[in-house]
Amino acid sequence: MKHARLLTVSILLFCLSFINQNIGYAQSNDTIQSGQDTLAQNSQNYKEHSPKKAAWMSALLPGLGQIYNDKIWKVPVIYGAAGVIYYFYDMNASYYKDFKGAYKDFTNNKIKEFRGYDKAEELKAAKDYYRRNRDLNIILFGALYLANILDASVDAHLYHFDVSKDLSLEIKPTQINHEFGQPIPAVSCSIYF
Repeated sequence: MKHARLLTVSILLFCLSFINQNIGYAQSNDTIQSGQDTLAQNSQNYKEHSPKKAAWMSALLPGLGQIYNDKIWKVPVIYGAAGVIYYFYDMNASYYKDFKGAYKDFTNNKIKEFRGYDKAEELKAAKDYYRRNRDLNIILFGALYLANILDASVDAHLYHFDVSKDLSLEIKPTQINHEFGQPIPAVSCSIYF
């Protein structure tokens, strides 16, 4: 039963591709020529849009490449994420500085206790924890900077990409009714063009 379904789907896909090829050959030269004329007119209306320029602009000032790509809504997202990362960096750096000083003072017998910690190992573990989190925030900030540049470049590459309603993919959950039992959950993919 399973092999019969697979064979049926394979034959159907083969037939559809054969029909699609025949429809393409059946077009007249006039239709092809008018399509080329339309394409030439559309390419003249496009302004030069450089992915390299977008990447450099975002490298110089994060968000500038997104503005160049007409995606202004991304700028507050970039700066909001940078603000959150900076907030946690500042907090962890402050705690690291406090615990580093406290650990130094504790090992020199200047203090006996700091914020409830009364052992050198505990102070060292807290100091290392906040240093690790501070360093992680620096890495996250660098990753955000690189993602900003990459986003601007990719967005510039896709600037003239046509997304029309003529071509769409619809993915939705469905079920397959089985002969002898419960329906089987499945995913339906439909391509419209």
